[in-house]
Amino acid sequence: MTRQPGSDLQIVTTAYGVPTWATKKKEMRARDLDPDQFAKLAGYMTDWIKFLRNDGLPVGYVSLHNQGDKPYDFPVHGGYSMDKWNESDFGWDYNAYWPPQYVVQFVKLLRPYLDKEGLRNVGITPGETSCWHYFQNYGYAPLFVLGRAISTRPK
Repeated sequence: MTRQPGSDLQIVTTAYGVPTWATKKKEMRARDLDPDQFAKLAGYMTDWIKFLRNDGLPVGYVSLHNQGDKPYDFPVHGGYSMDKWNESDFGWDYNAYWPPQYVVQFVKLLRPYLDKEGLRNVGITPGETSCWHYFQNYGYAPLFVLGRAISTRPK
């Protein structure tokens, strides 16, 4: 995989979707995150990184979501639809919506969990945006530029 294990390859692991217990509806593919479960979710993500590292995978970063920045990709009722072409109930992805304020809150929360488990060198990313337009114009970038969600990765 690499010339020297961990020397020139780093993995970014992504919480593509969250467990059902981390959503308000407690359903698979539910849209809305339950902020009351953030501490448990931080522990879950930390355990996942430890598992990967124990298997010899050089995890360098953890990402909160994959394209969880588009609320209209999920049905308004907060559940899910198997009919991805039904525009009135569009929402077919296994993911959750991460509003900007939740991203900021979770980035700040996750750092101490990682540090406590000896994962200080794992960086945290705010998620993979659907496109930079969403990151810039839907409230994510300003919160990070203003320093409200800074989470550095120590050397």
